[in-house]
Amino acid sequence: MDCHPSEDAAGPFFEGLTEADVTIDESGHVSDIALIQSVGNAKEAAVIASMKACSFSPATIGGEPFASHTRLKIRWTKE
Repeated sequence: MDCHPSEDAAGPFFEGLTEADVTIDESGHVSDIALIQSVGNAKEAAVIASMKACSFSPATIGGEPFASHTRLKIRWTKE
C-alpha cells in the first residue's frame, strides 16, 4: 500500500475506531469506500478522503489483476 495522509494538528483529540469496506480496482486504486463504523470527527473525514488517494497492489488470479474488497480498520488512540 502506498498512502501518505496529510498531517492535521487541528481539532480536539478523540479515541475510537473507524472501519470501512474498501473496493480496490484492477489498477490498485480505491474505487469505493463504505463506512461500517465511524467516530464522526473531522479528522476522520480527512483520513477517509486520503484513503481515496492510496494505491495498493491489486489482487490477482493467475497473474491477472481483478477488483477486490477489503475491510480497513483505523484505531484512534493517544500516543
